[in-house]
Amino acid sequence: MSPVRIFGVGSPFGEDRIGWQAIEALNRSGILRGFPPGWVSLSCLDRPGARLIEDMNGALAVILIDAMRSGAPPGSLRRLDLDRLEAWGASLSSHGMGVAGALGLACALGQLPERLVILGIEIGEPQAHPQPRVCHAALTRLVTEELERIRCGGIDLGADLV
Repeated sequence: MSPVRIFGVGSPFGEDRIGWQAIEALNRSGILRGFPPGWVSLSCLDRPGARLIEDMNGALAVILIDAMRSGAPPGSLRRLDLDRLEAWGASLSSHGMGVAGALGLACALGQLPERLVILGIEIGEPQAHPQPRVCHAALTRLVTEELERIRCGGIDLGADLV
């Protein structure tokens, strides 16, 4: 398993698919070419709930990309910290035990990765707007910046991976 994992959280349905679309866009962007083989992986997770803890297991750094509703314009990108995510709680997810609940549980169990980055993509109010499209160039730039912070942030990724 790679030490850095990027997860698009969502489902195959409607606006909640935007996390998966983000992963597809990152795959097409060639973002992994700038990093050593095996250093970072891209995956789509279908409403993982508490299974997110298992998916993060062994990772040194995780970037989560998920849909959110915060009132910002659809397609907006927002970097969230864990405290802010917990404060919003269930309002960010339609996944049953959503990302906030799973991360809160992981924190309580001491199972969070050394570095956790949460990126929200605004989807707007249900059916108030057509399915939003994230600016793929902005998403790729933001994820690349986060990966560089991880690479330069003092996390021991192993000599063969840096």
